[in-house]
This record gives sequence, structure tokens and C-alpha cells, in this order.
Amino acid sequence: VRISDFLEKESSETPPQGLYTIFNDQMEPQYVGYSNNLRVAVESHLEKIGDTRCVNIRVENGELLSPNAADLEVAKQLSRLEYTPPGNSAEKWKWEVSPKGSIAQPEIQTIISPFAPESTTAEEIVAPTQPEVGQDYQQLNVENVDYVLDTVRPYLVKDGGNVAVVSVADGVVAVRLEGACGSCPSSSATMKHGIENTLKASFGPQLKEVVQVTLSAPATLDTVNQHLALFKPALHRFKGDIQCVAVIDSVATVMYKGPDVMYSGVCKALEERFPGQIDRVERVDWVEEGS
Repeated sequence: VRISDFLEKESSETPPQGLYTIFNDQMEPQYVGYSNNLRVAVESHLEKIGDTRCVNIRVENGELLSPNAADLEVAKQLSRLEYTPPGNSAEKWKWEVSPKGSIAQPEIQTIISPFAPESTTAEEIVAPTQPEVGQDYQQLNVENVDYVLDTVRPYLVKDGGNVAVVSVADGVVAVRLEGACGSCPSSSATMKHGIENTLKASFGPQLKEVVQVTLSAPATLDTVNQHLALFKPALHRFKGDIQCVAVIDSVATVMYKGPDVMYSGVCKALEERFPGQIDRVERVDWVEEGS
């Protein structure tokens, strides 16, 4: 439906909530989000982005959701698209709205990459660059690529996979598809439509190529936890976490907290990542450190 018609139909006294997608006049997705006040959110998008790109809207879930549930629904919707909309990648800072519908302010903070050595401190990491007004693309480096890929990780994890940034050099980004994604027959489509298009939207002509690399290693406590570290950023978005506490006789025992749907994906990823070495994953209650 056209946004102008949508705003005319809905009453400001009973603002609807739900999962929504904004399209331009060519019906190309520009942003996928959730708001408990769609009218305010859409009006904010119009004010910030303009009516040339905010032309049509589709609302697919009118339920009132918690923040974590809303994030999961957005991730599911993004996974159904051929590419990540600019509002969920390069222009995320311009489009994101608060739960009440107002445009969120861009947040500049120091983020330590999950692929950095454990000894790395916040001062040694350059914070992911948020684009300024008039700036089209972020700087192409490992930290920013890792940051952008956080937009696709939740639904890769849901399907038992993940992606790790191996290196960035001379415009070439090397990534490693993990778990089910690494062995899936559709991995080339995942690279092209999910990962490569997402990175192109954020980095533009700086990005020359995205290549896939592979890595094999025995299933030990260290290697399993190194692999599980790739899932932590997605789990942390849902206040979750995971840690392997033992690998004995092809059985990996893990402490886990978080959504059940993501846990099943992690189990599948471990079995795919260590074929013939891990046949089963057993879950135990999460124990906080020091308790």
C-alpha cells in the first residue's frame, strides 16, 4: 500500500504496531523494521529519508512484540530478501527507530571484534565508522566489515551457520562460512545475495571482491570454543551466550542461554563444522562465573 494512503487510513489515537517493510517507487526494499507506533515511525522515515524512497509500505505482523522478539522477526524477514536493504546496512544509522517510533541517533562506540585476540583492549580497536551526512560509504577494514555482517548473522545462526571475517586487503574481503553454511549447497547463493550484497551496500566501490576460504581443525575444547565465539555477537543481541565445557567421545557439552531456535542452529553448526568428530551436543544449565 502507498504510504500516503496508509497514513490517511490509520488513526493517530490508536497507533498500530508491527513488522514493516518500506519500499521505493520501484518496489525495492529500503528498510525492514518493527515499531509499536507505525504512524510515528513512518512519519519519521519520511522526514529523515524523504518521499522519493519512502513510497510504499507492507505490514506483515501486527502483534505487539518484545524487543528481542522484534529483532528476531526482522532478521527472519531480511533472510527472505535477495539482498539486505540499505536501511538495514549502510544507512542503518539513518533508518533505525526507537521502540516508540522516533528516529534513533547514530551511536559511536568502541566495539571489540569477536575475532580479535582475547588480549586485545578497547583502545587497540578502531570503532566502526558511522557515515556522516553526505558520506556514502564506511571505510573498508576488518572491524567495519565485521560490524556490518552483524546484520546478517542472526538468520545465518538460525539456519545453523555463521560467517567469520578472515582478512581485508586491497579491496578483497576473505570470509569463512561456518557450520551448515560452509557445507550447504546454497553457500554460493548465501555469499552472493546475503554477504556480498550486504557488504557492497555498505562499502561501495571500495569492495572489489568477496572470497570464501575454508579451515579444518580437530574438535578440541579450544577449537570448539573458538568456533562458538563466532556465534556470540548474534546471541548477545538476545541476551544469550554459549560456552563449551567438555568434548568427550564425540559429545560436546555446552552451557547455553538464549532462544531455543538459535540453540538448535548452533548444534547443527557444530556437527557440520566437525563432521565425524562431534555427533551430539548436550546442553547443561548456564552457570555464571564465580557462582
